[in-house]
Amino acid sequence: MKKIKEHIEIIVLLIVVLFVCIPLFKDGFIDTHDGHFHISRIFGTTSGILDGQFLPEVVIEWGNGFGFSWNLFYPPLVTYVGALLKLILPTYVEVLKLILVILTAISGIGMYKLMYEITEKKKISLLVAVIYLTVPYRLTDVFVRLAIGEVMTFAFMPILFQGLYNLFNKDGKKSHLIVIGAVGIVLSHNISTLLIASISVIYVLIHITKLKDKNILIKLIISAVFIILIALFFYGPLLESKLSANYSAFDEGFMMTKEGFEKQVLHINQLFDNNFRPGRSYELGQDGDGTNEMNFAIGLQIIIPLLLVPFIFKKIKKETRKDYFYFLILGLICTFATTVLCPWKYMPDLFTILQAPWRLLMPATFLLSIAAGMTIDYEFEKIETKYLIVAIVACLIYVAPYFFNLSYVETFDENAICNARFSTLNCSNFEYFPTNARKNMDYIEKREDKAIILEGNATRENENKKGTNMTFDITENSSENLKIELPYIYYIGYNVKLNEEEMPITETENGFLEINIPKQKTGTIKVEYTGTTVMNVTKIISIFSTLIFIIYCFRNRLKNCLIYSKIKNEVNR
Repeated sequence: MKKIKEHIEIIVLLIVVLFVCIPLFKDGFIDTHDGHFHISRIFGTTSGILDGQFLPEVVIEWGNGFGFSWNLFYPPLVTYVGALLKLILPTYVEVLKLILVILTAISGIGMYKLMYEITEKKKISLLVAVIYLTVPYRLTDVFVRLAIGEVMTFAFMPILFQGLYNLFNKDGKKSHLIVIGAVGIVLSHNISTLLIASISVIYVLIHITKLKDKNILIKLIISAVFIILIALFFYGPLLESKLSANYSAFDEGFMMTKEGFEKQVLHINQLFDNNFRPGRSYELGQDGDGTNEMNFAIGLQIIIPLLLVPFIFKKIKKETRKDYFYFLILGLICTFATTVLCPWKYMPDLFTILQAPWRLLMPATFLLSIAAGMTIDYEFEKIETKYLIVAIVACLIYVAPYFFNLSYVETFDENAICNARFSTLNCSNFEYFPTNARKNMDYIEKREDKAIILEGNATRENENKKGTNMTFDITENSSENLKIELPYIYYIGYNVKLNEEEMPITETENGFLEINIPKQKTGTIKVEYTGTTVMNVTKIISIFSTLIFIIYCFRNRLKNCLIYSKIKNEVNR
């Protein structure tokens, strides 16, 4: 009973997590905007592993059997976790559901620990964790959009900021959390990485005078180095891919035009529209873009505490004043930037990389949840248990209608997604196709799954293709320059040999692999997906950096324990 009493807040928090995840325990699957994409990503990674790829990049079944890559362009953390969970769960739907439950738990516990770091009060920390879990935009990310990248970011933001807060305001013994939180974000979602990196840099800048302390500076540098090295296996090949060819995702205006971006701003009343019925929020952009199903409200659980801000100025503690105004002001700025009041039309086109101004609600709700919690702490200092229970129940009742208005697909056919060879169901509008391939979709759809001679005369024999591996013989080559298009979409990592001699690979005008065979040369062509030198080197660097980081964490923990033991022994003497 004593143990239960010591951890009662965590127990209550886990009960809240289960309540928030109620829709995930129902049969079937929620009809979300992006759920099928993320099921396909997990399936694709699992398929790549079975194909023999280590940390897979290309899913050969898709793109009509010519290959499609998610993991070269979209941070792959969730796909690796999903592939592991698929070993114990029968379906990809169940895998994705379990991932969402785990992320919800991490989000709640992470926010609880962050607020405890700031306030050192369990009850207030619990309340803020509940507020964070029930923020309308986070729920929309989970149950309407199923934007797994942002959902993961919601889970890792508190971890990152607990590490930063501890480094700049306390003993810095939790600086390893900076690495865990940041790596989790950068391997989850590219757009979120840009946003959270920006607000993290601002946090460091407001504490820049503390960098005079060598201990803080060294720990910050060590954290930055670990983040770069651990995430290098993704960003190295991503940069190499971008430099090797033109891909649709990088084409100007492909993801979002400046005009389209400006249409995605919110009306002020949307920030206060707390009706959770799908279709209630005002539609933005073009018809059928799905935003009419989303809830963009800040949430009463955040707004009500922030109404107390004018009354607590004199109560703000000097040691937390800078942090309080950081969370409050930056949160309000991010919120303002989502609205029609923000002059986006005068901003550089560069901001269209965010795709929509309302994406800023993700950092806004995170920052304002903390500001709301600190406001409650300043105003009440101590919360009685009965009032805490009332506040938690109010939050849960407030969001409950959301769960009863979701659209379910009871007979969700994941096989239709996983086995669709040429479909946007698993290739997300083919945005990670080479630009040349995406311009020639009819060609890809009708093309035979075999090597094609583009120029010259020769005979192909004994052709055998299995996944990303292929062999065939070239005989009777009478050509001065024989050009062959291989049945693989152009992605870096393929290796082609003629009689064990490596051949240079180029891209055809249709976005496929092309090889040029020298004058009248014959022999056996062997195609394998082995990864590039950059891919293989960065994977080794990332693996070793991860191992070193784990050793570094255990060493620091052991050191802290030894110091604690030493102090305790001295006190006892």
